[in-house]
Amino acid sequence: MANPKDRVHGGIESAGDAAKSAVESGKDTAHTAVNAGAGMGQKVADKATELVDQGKQVVNKLADEATEVGHKVQRWATDAYHTSEQGVADAYQATAKTVNEYSQEVADLIRKYPIQALLVGFGAGLLVSRAMRA
Repeated sequence: MANPKDRVHGGIESAGDAAKSAVESGKDTAHTAVNAGAGMGQKVADKATELVDQGKQVVNKLADEATEVGHKVQRWATDAYHTSEQGVADAYQATAKTVNEYSQEVADLIRKYPIQALLVGFGAGLLVSRAMRA
């Protein structure tokens, strides 16, 4: 039979071996958890980077579309300006032509009937002066 001292010593050694084994097992488990956590952190970082890239793409697309809309509005405004400018120019030319024709007709009538024109002018002057007094 073994000596009590040897049994105590054997028990202490076996308890030490069990504790050492438990520490090694805990160390392996902790190492596995750290690696899994690092992998999870990397996955989160990768997903965040992916979302940021998608956000940049959306912003760039919106900026491109806004630029295109701005160019369209500029073209429409330019076209409208040129159209109205041409319309005003045409109206001015037509009015100037009509006034020129009318003044030419009046001048021809005055040359043809100078005394009657003088009397019409005198009568119009009287009417205007009476209207201004009243």
